[in-house]
Amino acid sequence: MLHPFSTNSFEHVKKVLQPGEPTDSEWFFSNRSEEQPLQFRLTLKSDLAKSSGTISDLSLEFDNSFKFNLPDKMEVGASVVCNGSQELRIYDSKGRFIETYDIGRKPPILRKGAHSFRFDCSFSGDDDMAINLIVKQEGNEEKINL
Repeated sequence: MLHPFSTNSFEHVKKVLQPGEPTDSEWFFSNRSEEQPLQFRLTLKSDLAKSSGTISDLSLEFDNSFKFNLPDKMEVGASVVCNGSQELRIYDSKGRFIETYDIGRKPPILRKGAHSFRFDCSFSGDDDMAINLIVKQEGNEEKINL
């Protein structure tokens, strides 16, 4: 049996807004497969080769009901990975594992149907930084005849 995977990729950038305008981003996607653990990667990216910057006050909410307890700060290139367990895995800009981060409870199951993420943070440093969220989904099982 073969289990194909699909991904949804979303981006949050620093916005120039009027006072009082919301700074967050909301993203929508659909799970057409069966129930599965919620899996994602959140990465702070930059187009500059030697960019130096951080984000803080990270806020990530799934389906307007589950708020993730995230690290206080992330540097350019760092990633936070959720594999459906109660612990997030933190990686540096070279992809080296740094630590696990306990979020206090398991994230909800990704059920069939429409879903959303809402994200916000405070940017500090270069203006070219962006947050990239990739949601990974396992597709329906496919039988391969040889």
